[in-house]
Formats: sequence, C-alpha cells, structure tokens
Amino acid sequence: MRRFLPLLLVLLLLPAAALAHDYWLEGTADGAITVRMWVGDSFHKGEEKAYSKRKAGSLVRVSAAGTVDLKPSVDNGVTPVVTFTPEGDGGHLVATTRTASKVSLPGWKFSTYLSHEKFDHVSAARKAAGTSWDEGRERYTRYLKTLVQVGTKGDEVYGTVLDHRFEIVPLNDPSFVSAGDPLVIRVLFEGKPQPGVRAVARSKSKEEVEAITDANGVARLVLPSADIWNARAVYIRACTGCDDADWESFWASYQFANTR
Repeated sequence: MRRFLPLLLVLLLLPAAALAHDYWLEGTADGAITVRMWVGDSFHKGEEKAYSKRKAGSLVRVSAAGTVDLKPSVDNGVTPVVTFTPEGDGGHLVATTRTASKVSLPGWKFSTYLSHEKFDHVSAARKAAGTSWDEGRERYTRYLKTLVQVGTKGDEVYGTVLDHRFEIVPLNDPSFVSAGDPLVIRVLFEGKPQPGVRAVARSKSKEEVEAITDANGVARLVLPSADIWNARAVYIRACTGCDDADWESFWASYQFANTR
C-alpha cells in the first residue's frame, strides 16, 4: 500500500492538466497577421515563448499565393514569432516543428502522466515488464500549426500537408465549421494515416471534445460552439534502439477560430 501513496497524493493534490505541458501556435489578424507561440497546462492559459533557432526545425507560412520559408528572416529570441501582411483574403497557415527534447520522470510521476494522457498501452507494457515503478525516460517532438482566416473567401490552404513526421490535416475548413458540426481531421505519421490516436479539441472557454482516429486515421470532433480552438493529437511508442529513452512521443497541434 505504501508504494501507492505518492501516486494517490499527486492525483488528489494536482489538477489533471498540470501533468503535461502543451505547446501551440496562435495566430490573430488585425490588418497584419501575428503568430505567437505558447506553452501551458491548458489552452485557455499559457506563457508566451520566444522563437528559438536552436529548437526550431522548420518554420513556414502557406497561403493561396504559395509557401514561404520563414526561418531565414526570423531572429532568435523574438516575440511574436511571426508578423506579416497577408497577400489577400483566404486561409493563412503558419507551421513550425521543434527538435527533439528529452524528459526523465520518477516512476510514480510517469505512471500518473500516462494515465492522464490515456496512454494505456504504455502503462500495460510497463506493467507486463514489471517496470511500472521504474523511471520513465521519454524523447518527444512537437509539430505546430495555426490557421488564420482573412475575410470570407474559402480555399484549400487549411488542408495543406507539410510532410511533418506527425501531422494533423483537416478534411474540412476549420474556420467555417458551424457550432454542432464536426471538424474532420486526418492524423498522419510519416505520411501514413495513423489509427487509434486520441485527438482532442479544446476551446478558450474550456470546452473539450475528443475522438479516436479510425482505420483511415480520421477523427470527427464535434465543436459545440464558435470559439478559438486548439486540436491536438499525441502518438507514443517504444523507442527502439535508443540509448537515452525508453519511449518516444510525437505531439501535433492545430489552432484555429470558427466563427459560425
């Protein structure tokens, strides 16, 4: 019983959201488009992060006019990450990838994190191996997108596939999803549909919906209201051949506002 007390205390004393940090991009339009990067325990409250060349993989913006590589023009340490004047009405997608980071957690804390994120297959694997209370070593990477809609002109920018290793790709335009209707997304890993992934959409007003991707990597997230939303998905697996990690995870987010 004693070995379960730390886990029980954490579950009682900590809010569930405090067990994992999320990163996301958030774009706004007021003449110019401004994109900021945030980190936080919940989507409605976060801390702004400066651009880090050391951690940035790719950084691009996509519109009907084409794709622009932003990395050469963005200085290290700046906030907001990106500011630009849109070429015209339509969708404007800004995306970045972040290089791999590592974390090591005590066994009880790692188990709590796995429970919070509903990584049941990892918990089961650790239990079967007799390592549930061993240190949890994880390597993780992040893939972030934000969509900013200018005007009422629709286009196909929202569904641009950027060949991120792990990626959320909407199959209908997030900006024009009416309240009560589904945002349909496909989750890709290494360019292929990834089944069995939990996808969650969270709003600024603290609403939350989730779904599991089907055999085609597709999930339907029914948005209950018009709001600012962030859809996120996480895929975790054993880190084969890794000396410094037992697990590797991939975190994708897609931020947008639906106005209907």
